[in-house]
Amino acid sequence: MRTYVASHKDYFQKLDLETYHALAAFLNSRQLMEINVEKEEKEELDMCKALEDIYNDGVQDGMEQGRRSGIAEGEAHGKELGIASQKKEVALQMQKLGYPLDAIAAVLMESLDSVHKILAVVG
Repeated sequence: MRTYVASHKDYFQKLDLETYHALAAFLNSRQLMEINVEKEEKEELDMCKALEDIYNDGVQDGMEQGRRSGIAEGEAHGKELGIASQKKEVALQMQKLGYPLDAIAAVLMESLDSVHKILAVVG
């Protein structure tokens, strides 16, 4: 669509209001309708500019969604790392105090195999 509009720029830069209405309805674009309302007094409208603005808004929205998603993933990963670090510290302290592995596993709510792995990593 962008390629077609760009290759017929002369036509789409100076649309009459009726053609603009038809294209906005065809594209089912709330943004085009809003632009239309703001510029109702003009006899000609620039569809190229309107479509480019919509495209750029979409790119910005996508980038913002990506940032939010990345932040959420980073927070979740950080939380997992923090919990793992705390479990390692508790396991190590309990081992130093002489607690049996099954007691450490119960406190950490982990399997004996997981406790072995945690303590192996800790040293």
